[in-house]
Amino acid sequence: MKWIRFPGARNRSRFEEVYEEHYGAVYNYVYRILLHRQNTEDVVSETFLKAMRTFDRYDARKASVLGWLCGIAHNCAVDFLRAQAVRQSVSLEELSDLPVDARSVWDADSPEYETWELLRRLRAQERELLTMRYWLGLSEREIGQQLGLTEKAVSARFRRLLEKCRKLVNQT
Repeated sequence: MKWIRFPGARNRSRFEEVYEEHYGAVYNYVYRILLHRQNTEDVVSETFLKAMRTFDRYDARKASVLGWLCGIAHNCAVDFLRAQAVRQSVSLEELSDLPVDARSVWDADSPEYETWELLRRLRAQERELLTMRYWLGLSEREIGQQLGLTEKAVSARFRRLLEKCRKLVNQT
């Protein structure tokens, strides 16, 4: 087994704090993109491994810790989605691990069910944008930094996305 080394015990302790504090937010961020528990766990694990390897280069002047982690998670999720798109066949194991029907988890009249159904109808990039803004509370500036967009472009995407969400909600 290959061990990952930190420059010092102080960084190891600090990274453990970062992991404990932000694991849930990063997990939720990735899950809302992928909508698949096992794939989310894999991507989140990869995210924290990459973060751990580069933790000594983290610069608080460039982004918050959560913003930095979400940037890594975004790249890991995109890599995962690209790899999935390249694959030509679906294994039986994947067929047995399809996302759970929301009705089996929540009452059809519950807000959670309605949210699940709305998210399911959006593209992964749209779910990611909503997650970054509303679940993680990142500013348009921080989102723009993560996605390589200007604040104005992020704002325009939000307006279009919220209009799409309104139309989808009104269709049901």
